[in-house]
Amino acid sequence: LGGHSMGGYLSVAYSEKYPERVERLILLSPAGVPDDQKLDVEGRLKEASMSYRVVIGLVRKLYDKGVTPAAFLRTLPERRGRTMVENYIERRLPAITCPDERKNLSEYLYTNAALPGSGEDCLNKLLKPTAFGINPLVYRIPSLKVKHVSFIYGQNDWMDPSAGVQAKELCDMRRIEGNDDIPEVQVYGVRDAGHLLMLENWKEFNNAVIMSAGKEHRLPRHASKPFKVAESLSSDFFSP
Repeated sequence: LGGHSMGGYLSVAYSEKYPERVERLILLSPAGVPDDQKLDVEGRLKEASMSYRVVIGLVRKLYDKGVTPAAFLRTLPERRGRTMVENYIERRLPAITCPDERKNLSEYLYTNAALPGSGEDCLNKLLKPTAFGINPLVYRIPSLKVKHVSFIYGQNDWMDPSAGVQAKELCDMRRIEGNDDIPEVQVYGVRDAGHLLMLENWKEFNNAVIMSAGKEHRLPRHASKPFKVAESLSSDFFSP
């Protein structure tokens, strides 16, 4: 079972309820993993400039009322909404250079956002405005009854890969203590990619998924393989 971003969060919830249906869990730049209390997010916000705190305060109020980026886009005229999506792709996905691919992706993203909301309506029930989980996954993953869990992050991901490493360390500690039913966790990083890693470096992303599925032996020798993030956090592998 694999899930990206919010889908990763929901995949963990599914695995908690139906562990017998999941042999391997693959979390692709998942949301809601770290504990913001440990990171003192509120303390950092208090030290920020007044203008920044005002903007964050406004975003939080809108978020608490269920206003999402897609909901905002639906209030715009179609032409302006499409332009907004096209600009987003240009800024966030420079790796996609094929005009047809950019056009099709723009159409896909705009159409999904323009349709009546569905999954987005649960965002403020599961995540805080800062995208931290109300019930962080980092403490829930060690209790999963799933044998194998893999995290895959982009090299320039705005989701914090150290949260995946923390989940791995918690699982490793419990296994050392003699709890053999704790998941075995791996944390991979895909080069030259951000949060949308499956679009920005699809070849290495695909190989990361194959490795997460326990099929690394099927990859050719020259295949570009992801890094193991736990071994790379002390280096410059992840950009600040």
